[in-house]
Amino acid sequence: MSYTKLISPDKHIIMKSILKIVFGCLCFATLLYIIISNFDNEAFHDTASAGSEASLTAAEIDNIINQENIDKGQKLEPFASELAKKETEELASRLENRKKEAERSKKVVETIKRSFYFKKDEFQNTGWYKHKVWGNDSFIDRKGLTCTVRDDGYIYLSSNYYSDDWLFHEGVYVKIGDDIYRSDIIPTYDENHRTINAGGSIWENIQYTDGRDNGIIEAIANNTDKIIKVRFLGDEFYSDITLSKRDKLAIQECKRLSDALSNSTL
Repeated sequence: MSYTKLISPDKHIIMKSILKIVFGCLCFATLLYIIISNFDNEAFHDTASAGSEASLTAAEIDNIINQENIDKGQKLEPFASELAKKETEELASRLENRKKEAERSKKVVETIKRSFYFKKDEFQNTGWYKHKVWGNDSFIDRKGLTCTVRDDGYIYLSSNYYSDDWLFHEGVYVKIGDDIYRSDIIPTYDENHRTINAGGSIWENIQYTDGRDNGIIEAIANNTDKIIKVRFLGDEFYSDITLSKRDKLAIQECKRLSDALSNSTL
């Protein structure tokens, strides 16, 4: 006897549901595959486009950069023109002020130089001013400090020692209040160190050229109302004096003349 196995109605419904689920999964997988394929194609085209842009030649890149620089230059041109105009105006203003200062300085020179002797050196085409307080000689018959001014404003200090015995001084200290100024040491064999021995008197003269006074001139010129003491430094001994009022004022006028001569030319 043969038997036929019958499927119950519930099992039949379950089988149909399973088949629907499987079919749905297959459709979803197919749709997902299509979407992913489209995305990869777009990415490929973008990469290819970028590669094409990156393949610009060096000349093309230079042209792009040059065009950008030209554009920037055209934008900045008005500002550059305005800046140049402003600088030109400032330069003209400074030049005009400098001319006025030179004219004022010339007037100061004309006024101050009446207190000075002037000696022209025809061989070197220069002239030198010496204050009348000290006479027209390099040596004076007393201890003190003097100044000499060239016609272009150059100035230097001199120390003058006068006695009946040698000191062989090589420099000076100047004390103004609590401040002490020290000149350079000028040895006795230096060309700027000169001496005279005549009639039982000794003259020692040192010229502190090229700023070797170390600010003594300016310090005295700015402090004529104060007591100023000077020490002559010898090789073994020293000699102290108090700078006279007329010497202080003469040094001050030398500094004013020097400044005026320096500023009187453009």
